[in-house]
Amino acid sequence: MIINNSINSKQYFSRNFILKVVIITALIFLGSMGLALYSHNSQISASPSVCRVENKQAVLVNDCTNPIAGGLCAESFYKDITFDQPYAIAPHVIVTPNHISESSCAGSTTDKVVCYPSNITATGFRLYCSGSPTNDDCGAGTNGYSTPATANWMATDASLSCGALSEHGITPTECTNNEDGLCAMGSFTKQITFPIPYLSTPNVIVTAENVSNQGACVGGVTDQILCFPSSIRTTGFTLNCSGSPLASCKTSEGFKSLATAGWLAMESTNQCKVQSQHALETAECPGEILNETCALGFRKAVVFPEPFSAAPKVIVSPELISDSSGVSKCAQGASDAYKCEAIDVTATGFTAICWGSPKADECGAAQEESTTSAKFSYMAVDSGCSLSSTIFSCARDLDCAGAQACSAGGCYPEVW
Repeated sequence: MIINNSINSKQYFSRNFILKVVIITALIFLGSMGLALYSHNSQISASPSVCRVENKQAVLVNDCTNPIAGGLCAESFYKDITFDQPYAIAPHVIVTPNHISESSCAGSTTDKVVCYPSNITATGFRLYCSGSPTNDDCGAGTNGYSTPATANWMATDASLSCGALSEHGITPTECTNNEDGLCAMGSFTKQITFPIPYLSTPNVIVTAENVSNQGACVGGVTDQILCFPSSIRTTGFTLNCSGSPLASCKTSEGFKSLATAGWLAMESTNQCKVQSQHALETAECPGEILNETCALGFRKAVVFPEPFSAAPKVIVSPELISDSSGVSKCAQGASDAYKCEAIDVTATGFTAICWGSPKADECGAAQEESTTSAKFSYMAVDSGCSLSSTIFSCARDLDCAGAQACSAGGCYPEVW
């Protein structure tokens, strides 16, 4: 019996040794692929060794399943996006309007803004982005159809160790002075609570996904974008997002209408620098400012509060177009076109082109096709982020998710 036990013991340790060798070899192999194994609650999953961020600017969205004569679409235009490199799991994606609209028959104008991601997978997503002709500009009965547009997008790893959270299709409905379904003062708001609190205040960017999505006299159209975050804290923020009805609502024209928004939150860490700013005004004009408008597009030179080690990934989002408190007071806060893009990105900053356009001759007949000043936000993310040891706060393991465990008040990856 002693001999048998000795043999069994040797066999056990021999097999155990072989198993360890196999595991170590597998870990080395996965490490060479940029992956690490994590476990939580007896579940093992692959997590990236770096937090990859990918983005594109000015993507033309012009595919249509139900085309209409004149280059219009009976539904929203879309573009199927394939990531340059697949993610381990479906990433967080934020889409912002770049230029609405891109239609010649509509004169590049619009009375609606629709821009959002859908069907997000590890390899890509479907990007919807459209405008709509104003007052049948593309012919009788064309009002309500879609016009092509361009969009910006950013995708970031969804691993909790990368510290990103996002949400889409949110319609704020809270208003302190609601009159017949419209907000007579301020914007419609909604309190957003993060599913897991951050350890420090994160960066948040908000984008307009459907402005306006309200019926009745609003008719689903708008002459303004007003979408921004406020009161950002570790546990959440206030989401403000509204449109503004056209003359169809008569005396309520300056009130706010319902709109749908999306948001992305990321915390800046030593492993991954993230910076953002809000309510920045484009007041610079490459040419002469005439009647408070700029023929070549209002812009702003943005300097990051802290320089990056290399040019970061940047996405901009319109927060207020047009800006009635800015240069273009003549536009009275209204616009019939929207443009917002980041160009010339370096480690120290970039140039933001962000503007609206006067409706009719509000700023003078000669300035109808000029641009108006706007307010915008941006999020800049280090192009070479690594995993953070902890991002979210917790009191117990259940407060964390995925391959995370709670230790010393923070969610940490559990390496297997």
